Amino acid sequence: MICMAIPVKLWRRSSLSGEPLAATAIHLDATEFRISVERSISAFTVPFNNAYKIGMDLNLPITVLNITGVLVDDEAVGETGADAVATMSTIGYYPKQNSEDSAVLKDIRSRHIPITIDKKGGYSIGATSIKVAGPESDEHFKVLLGDIFSIGEKIYVAGDMPGVNGQLVTHTTITGTNNVTNTLTLGGTGLVSPLSNNTRLSDISPDLFLHHQGFSLVPGLWCRGISSSSSGSGTFGLGGNTLKQIMPNTPIVYRFDGNTLSQYATGGSGAPTFVAGTEPENGGFPTINIPIGGLYTSTSAGNPAKALMQSIKDGIDCSANVTTLSTSLDGGRTSASAFDTVMSSDGYSISIMRVDEGRSSRDMFNPNGFSPKGGGTGGSSSGYYQSSGYDSHTDITRRRTSLLHSNFSREVPVRGALSAGDKAQDLLGIFSNSPIGEETELLGIQVPYDSLIQSDTTSPEVRNFFLTYGSGLSEKKKTSDGNTWLASTPMKHEDRNAVGGSESILGVIGTYLSDDDGNIFSQTADLIDGVFAGAVDLVKDVAIILDKKVMENTGGITIIPARLNIRYDAGERHYTYDMLLSAVNHKIAP
Repeated sequence: MICMAIPVKLWRRSSLSGEPLAATAIHLDATEFRISVERSISAFTVPFNNAYKIGMDLNLPITVLNITGVLVDDEAVGETGADAVATMSTIGYYPKQNSEDSAVLKDIRSRHIPITIDKKGGYSIGATSIKVAGPESDEHFKVLLGDIFSIGEKIYVAGDMPGVNGQLVTHTTITGTNNVTNTLTLGGTGLVSPLSNNTRLSDISPDLFLHHQGFSLVPGLWCRGISSSSSGSGTFGLGGNTLKQIMPNTPIVYRFDGNTLSQYATGGSGAPTFVAGTEPENGGFPTINIPIGGLYTSTSAGNPAKALMQSIKDGIDCSANVTTLSTSLDGGRTSASAFDTVMSSDGYSISIMRVDEGRSSRDMFNPNGFSPKGGGTGGSSSGYYQSSGYDSHTDITRRRTSLLHSNFSREVPVRGALSAGDKAQDLLGIFSNSPIGEETELLGIQVPYDSLIQSDTTSPEVRNFFLTYGSGLSEKKKTSDGNTWLASTPMKHEDRNAVGGSESILGVIGTYLSDDDGNIFSQTADLIDGVFAGAVDLVKDVAIILDKKVMENTGGITIIPARLNIRYDAGERHYTYDMLLSAVNHKIAP
């Protein structure tokens, strides 16, 4: 029975310091689980109409989970702290086929003025002049056409042409712009690809959009910093040698290079390399250059998302020395010495583990790119793409809205081996007293299942059940089709007051407690400090809920514990448990 148990993770608040909402997983062996959904509906028959029946459905489902399992003694002498793990996925960000639509193209479109082909029937190969259109309501478009597409720039397809999206449509540059006729003159042989009417255009490709953007990882050895002093705390010695100073939380920077043709693009050979002169002992951030040129439109395997993921993995696994000192306690000097990576079976995700333990305040940071001054990127240029806005010539920045990764999970405090009785007491104590917002609060649960739709082979991928709420969510975001979360990924949790924001909450309350001039009534302080404080807290929580319109997949199910039964039979070496959990999206505790 135990061998066939389902590994369920029950998440609770942790005592890790410095975290607004640190969470620790309680690992349980479930022998049975039941999920029940009951929708609150009203059905009635219209009188005097031949038994005509009407049903009212306000979308008010109640979901409960019933988990049954066993508690047994740990076989090991003791537990070790869990590895700090981060995950990264490119699925959806880059397409599964060359030149298809994707999140990165949406990022490009959202940050650039919408410019489209304006000719019925479009343009054929060889056209040397094309007419374009901008926002119909924009009076400044004609004046700024030359700023949007400057002479000397090239033109790329930014959407609306499957199989051509992201591609360069002219090998030569723009030679002229006409603000009167809204036309662009092309040099050389003109268009190398046909363009349909209303095709969205851009002056940048997806690979160039990511140029000099990237991510960063902090080796465990560098989380707390390394002292240059020969004595005192914080000094690490390897082989009898004292390390020079490396500042706490110094990262290794992994920088995309959109100009160099990748080894995974047709005709390319570019592989990750270390940028000389960025060693941390010299005051820099060690930088690894990852070529991604050609991945979006000419990946040799035809799958840009997998090619980008493999390129990222190669960058982390790079064997080039990034320091003259050490990146790990075993004396290694490379990125590969500091991190282990495991590719998922579908090729779209990797797990990243620190070789050495450590807790960084930043872990993976700068998820959307680097600073506007290009600091810490080995002397690179700005991490922004500068473009003139069409209303006030303001800069439109090149920043990703779709995240590629999650932060490292925090290492779990080490505990000794637990008996079945220890585990029973843990559950009993937590279920009996689990205040919202306090340590030991039960946050959520992850129940795994096998998914074939998320696998490119006949072997299933493991995913966790999840719930959503809110209108406007697509079918894919509610079903297994969109469940790209790896089952091993920690569940995402939101703090009580993290859903909305203090300004929106105060704004809601202030609306009801202010006079006509916007001044807060003098009695407000007495109200908050008095017997109605609980009611005010309730209003705050309701405001938070109303401020968040939808919730998508968080990698698990947020819960409130409702019931726990523990059974022990004399002579047995294990306990059995049965717990009832109510699924919620937000908790209120005035």
